[in-house]
This record gives sequence, structure tokens and C-alpha cells, in this order.
Amino acid sequence: MKYEIHADGICEPNPGLGAWAFVVFDENGKQLDAQYRFVGEGETNNTAEYRAVIEALVWSHELDQDEVVIKTDSMLVVNQLNGQWNVSDKMRSWWDNARDLIEPHVRIEWIAGTENKADYFTRRAYQIGTGIWPQPRVKKTKQKILIKNPPMG
Repeated sequence: MKYEIHADGICEPNPGLGAWAFVVFDENGKQLDAQYRFVGEGETNNTAEYRAVIEALVWSHELDQDEVVIKTDSMLVVNQLNGQWNVSDKMRSWWDNARDLIEPHVRIEWIAGTENKADYFTRRAYQIGTGIWPQPRVKKTKQKILIKNPPMG
């Protein structure tokens, strides 16, 4: 059987209060499980994302004959676990923990945040812990300032 797991973490402010979630789907897209927890103080967005993937890896441990794809919207987690990015000393213990849990039948892939079905549960866990529903994340972009007649010189 094939399983797809969406994993997500949140932290507000960053660093600050964190929560994680993962949702498990079978090969037909039927939701089989959803787990989520409020972690509290001392999290960052990156540690919350790693924690979600680690919890999903623990859940998938018993599925050693099945194909498992864990999808997260954290480029940092995906690229570090797949060996494409260096791992900082600050993230080393999280990476070590996750790498120790990854088995041959498990793949870690990126998914767009808008498609990550664990996002709702992460926000729900945060709300349970704080009483506040976190605002949707918005990417901040730098505005370009056009100067029609730049100074010469």
C-alpha cells in the first residue's frame, strides 16, 4: 500500500510558540489519521517543521513494507534531509533525529503550502494552546522603486 503524509509546523512569533501536525492519506486519498500538538515556547519555524516530519516518521515506522511519501512545505527540511543543503550546527540534532528515522521505503518531498493539508491541523493545535487562530502566512516582498531620471555620476 502507498501512504502520503502531509506534515507542517508553525511558530508565532518566530522564535516563540510552536505547534506541529501531520495528516495521513491512503493511496485513494482517504484520510486515515491526523495528529497535532501544541509545543509551546522555544520553537522556531524550522524546529516546528522538523518536529512535524519526525512525528510523521515515527508514525510510519511500522509500515516497513509500504511506500511512504512525507510531504512538507519547508524547503529547508526537504533539502537538508535529501542532502541538497548543508545542515547548520543549530539544526544538526533535528536533522540527525530525522535521518535516523528515515527508512528505505520513505521519501521526503516538498509540497506547496497551499496544498499542505496539515496546515489546518497545525493552526488548530496552535489555537488549542494559545486561544488564538494564527493568521495565514503572507510572503513579504520588496517593492522596487523606479527612478525615471537617476542621478548621473
